[in-house]
Amino acid sequence: MKKILLISAAVGISSGLYGQSPSPVVLPEFYSCKISSNGAVILSQTDENVMKCDVATGKVEFLDVFDLGAGKCMNQDGTVIVGSTLDDEPVIWKDGKLMDLKYLSAQYPKFDFNAITGDGKRVVGFMTNPSTEKNETMSVPMYMDFNSDGTLGDVHLLPYPKKDWAGLDPQYVYPVSISDDGKRIIGQVKDNSGYAVYPILFSEGADGEWSYTLPTESLINPQKRPIPEYPGEFPLTPPNMDDYMTPEELQAYQEAEDAYYASGYTLPFPEKEDFMTEAEKEAFNAAVDVYNAAATEYNEKSRAYYLAIFEIQFESTFFYQNGLAMDPQGEKVYMAAEVEYLLGSFDDEMPEYEITYPCYSYNVTTGELDVVEDMGNGVYPIPKQVLSDGSVIGVTPMPSSLDDEIVPPLSYVLKPGRKVFIPLQDRLAEINPTANEWLKQNFTKDVLVSLDWETGDQIIEKYLMTGNAVVSDDWTVVSGGVLAYMYHVSDESEDTGNAYESYLIRSDLSGISTVVSDLKVVETRYYDLNGIEVKNPGKGIYVERKLYNDGSAVTAKKVM
Repeated sequence: MKKILLISAAVGISSGLYGQSPSPVVLPEFYSCKISSNGAVILSQTDENVMKCDVATGKVEFLDVFDLGAGKCMNQDGTVIVGSTLDDEPVIWKDGKLMDLKYLSAQYPKFDFNAITGDGKRVVGFMTNPSTEKNETMSVPMYMDFNSDGTLGDVHLLPYPKKDWAGLDPQYVYPVSISDDGKRIIGQVKDNSGYAVYPILFSEGADGEWSYTLPTESLINPQKRPIPEYPGEFPLTPPNMDDYMTPEELQAYQEAEDAYYASGYTLPFPEKEDFMTEAEKEAFNAAVDVYNAAATEYNEKSRAYYLAIFEIQFESTFFYQNGLAMDPQGEKVYMAAEVEYLLGSFDDEMPEYEITYPCYSYNVTTGELDVVEDMGNGVYPIPKQVLSDGSVIGVTPMPSSLDDEIVPPLSYVLKPGRKVFIPLQDRLAEINPTANEWLKQNFTKDVLVSLDWETGDQIIEKYLMTGNAVVSDDWTVVSGGVLAYMYHVSDESEDTGNAYESYLIRSDLSGISTVVSDLKVVETRYYDLNGIEVKNPGKGIYVERKLYNDGSAVTAKKVM
């Protein structure tokens, strides 16, 4: 049975909360992670438990145990939700009911749904590769369209690269998110090693045919170093002495071994070579020499290959898994890189390195790839959403251990036309100052950022826990999932003891200010749809690129 929780009852507020001037609220044991673009529905996922918050009524409903899709997993109004079970079977929650998709599981290999279009008519995901060829990619990209009767149509496989950046079979190729018109899909390639991830963009042409590009291909192996031949698996097995002995010799050895154990280990331990002729021993030792020589040659070749690969990897830019988002129009993609900086010597057995997460933007029309600047302190948010107005919502990576100082997940905004993220609270102060003050009062917490395991000494710092924020497309709804357990630092804590909490902030459209900016256009250029600059554009469709006084640029289609 589905559980329903009324927020107003849970936090002791009046039912008038959702009137003309709604007040912010706390959602206990709710971890906001997805939002419908119209702001009607917010989803929570904790330990595979999915809950839905109806923003208009304040009801929180437990849906089921499954994983939400990695991208835009809801249609525009939140009536269709996609994901997968823990056994990689598809899940669609439609109009308040779980669709029966058992026929899909029986008809096709295992697959997951990751995203859905705004109109809810097309879903994308990945499935076990139906190919039976050896060493093929394990999971491949696909999409399905809803029929007019509400059922799902056939699976359509998307094209994908059959070789990864190193010339081997990629492990997975899978879509993450889809544009509202369903014609552009952003996804990822996971290389053969499972170590490196990089983006792939699928596009549907006017003829209905699909193609793909690799937006960040230029960032991989920038020095164009030759890649050695992959050594493959070592083909030989160690020689077995049994293969060089006669059945009679083996029988005699077995009898001697049995006698050894029966004597209580008082007899000499038998050696197989004692039961072999000199010719048999010479043949076995010769086989061992051949094996050892081949193993030495393979190990040298394998070491040379992996050293060359590691050197290329440290020079290359690969990307954070699922750390990418596309705007609803399918025109701009933001992607978090995962760059490793070598600290020790490359010749070290286990070289030390640091990881940073710089953010890149990619213009689908022009193919322009730009890096987003950090905020001066090495902080690079992971993109989660790109709104219709071009705003990017990002969050810092989840903490993984207490070995070093831990910063809780915090949310940031990249305004249209800007190149530096700002804290979410700075943007919130512009659109709803009262709610921003409420957030500071209710979610500024003492956070355990470091712990000395030997002495038990704690380092505690104050943070405004903006968490894992999601934002409606018009900015009228802002909600953030917070790891509440991070600020339960003592028995005297006044906090509720929730493992998770979320804030929910609503604003009237009239109360939302436009983006305040001191930017000025210093140059405007036009390009045709093939990327060729046009000095004097006439009537037609062009790509307009505006350069601003801070060095940033905005590119968009324009009809002249």
